[in-house]
Amino acid sequence: MNNIQIFGFPRSTYVQTVRLIALTLNLPITLAPLAFRQASHAELHPFMKMPAMKHGNITLFETLAIATYLNEQVPSRGLIPGKLEYKCRMLSWVSAAIDYYYPALVTAAVENTVDMDKCGNLLGILEKTLSVSPYLAGPELSLADLFILPMVTFIEKQAPCNGERPFKHLDNWLDTLKGKAGYMEILNDE
Repeated sequence: MNNIQIFGFPRSTYVQTVRLIALTLNLPITLAPLAFRQASHAELHPFMKMPAMKHGNITLFETLAIATYLNEQVPSRGLIPGKLEYKCRMLSWVSAAIDYYYPALVTAAVENTVDMDKCGNLLGILEKTLSVSPYLAGPELSLADLFILPMVTFIEKQAPCNGERPFKHLDNWLDTLKGKAGYMEILNDE
């Protein structure tokens, strides 16, 4: 297999998602330098965001496309559930990560505009889901967990928003995932 190159900054939560997926699937990748907002960046990602991926003659942009591509390299132990119900739950959570969690947890923290009530509500939704299932999409680890994990970890470091409410199931989920070999190295990479 040719070397899979991931372009982006280690601190990016979406780059972390791709790296966590590759680690979980035991896929060797290289985190390649990115000339941010330069012409070479636009060649990799037309919207000049991150991550982007190059594998042989294939270039992809956007985390979900890259995640799906990586998953297809080892479908026998992949992170996309086979059962339709769990696959659709996974897609719901990936969409929620992109549409709701990223803007409220990551963008808001970077811009120093975190709405603590909104943040707490989002964590409460995770708590409720994880109170009936060990992972977001069902009984097994999926892309959904690896999309949300870096975002929750990021907000924990920047502006913890769990308030006084206990999030026992969310904390158990975080402990389980952070306990996986290599995960914390990626989540703490600057």
